[in-house]
Amino acid sequence: MKDRFVFYSKSADKAPGKGSNEQVEDATAYTKLASIKDWRRILGNFYECNFIYEGRTYRTVEHALQAKKFEPIDKQLFESFALESNSELSKSDGLAARRMRKTIRLNPQQLQKWDQSKIGHVANMHRAKFSQCPKAKQVLLATGEAELWHYLSRQPKGKNLQHWDTLEEVRSKLRLTK
Repeated sequence: MKDRFVFYSKSADKAPGKGSNEQVEDATAYTKLASIKDWRRILGNFYECNFIYEGRTYRTVEHALQAKKFEPIDKQLFESFALESNSELSKSDGLAARRMRKTIRLNPQQLQKWDQSKIGHVANMHRAKFSQCPKAKQVLLATGEAELWHYLSRQPKGKNLQHWDTLEEVRSKLRLTK
């Protein structure tokens, strides 16, 4: 049995292995993780922890993700996600940043290009967040070798869990730089 943790932005603060769809063989292996309040939320894209990505400072991964999507289409909107802009959006929470995703519709070519590059950007954003934010790094490393799954609330049952292997890769790389 492989240990598995499931998280999302509103995860309950339960002990490792006690969350929905989770499993752990030995709970004592996660004592340090259990001591960190709301550790599941910290793993998500809405966790507020300033980090620098491609020369700009973002409040959450969600801010960086939405900004990157709009970069080739609307430079002003792109800049407004970064804290350097001093905009209300840049100082808002991850949910406000996510709501901006429908501000501009991507045409089919833009959408295809975004879909091809998104995974790489998300991996790099996670690398930036978890290497620059000590608490986030502590949480990620404390997950040990467990699989990390993200709960998607608006998906049909059975398709609402997404394996975040890119986050597991970030964890492995962080271990090498300890």
